[in-house]
Amino acid sequence: GVISDPGAAIWRRCRWIALPLGLLVSGAGGYVLVGASGMSDPNTYIGMVLMTLGSPLSSFGYIGLIAKWAEGGGGPIRNFFARGGTSSLTAYLMQNAILSFTFAAYGLGQFAQWPAAMAIGYAALVALFTIAFASLWRLYFSRGPLEYILRGITYAGAGR
Repeated sequence: GVISDPGAAIWRRCRWIALPLGLLVSGAGGYVLVGASGMSDPNTYIGMVLMTLGSPLSSFGYIGLIAKWAEGGGGPIRNFFARGGTSSLTAYLMQNAILSFTFAAYGLGQFAQWPAAMAIGYAALVALFTIAFASLWRLYFSRGPLEYILRGITYAGAGR
């Protein structure tokens, strides 16, 4: 029942302990990673390890922030993000496709070619774009495009 209780004490701890700690560890990893000279530099791996260790803590902290946000009433911004959240598979896979194409060698090959602030800003814009797409889609359809496919696979052979 703790997931459905945005006022639960664990979410407060996540906001005040896990989020700052996760951001600190991940930020340290990002700092080390930005100073690395390439993929074979040991600092690349140290930075990635630190970021990987900090990410779950940050994630719990963000969930705590979302839980706090869920305590209040509705509003246009909250409704916008909630609609996008009901199509999270679509948004997630779109982000993956766009960012992979931009940064991976099989696409534009821009990994480690941009300043960190530019890459972070680009990722944030891609995230907002995909959530906006999913939210607008949900104005006209009951599920996101990939959620339709997932539902079809999930209930295949169930007689529905």
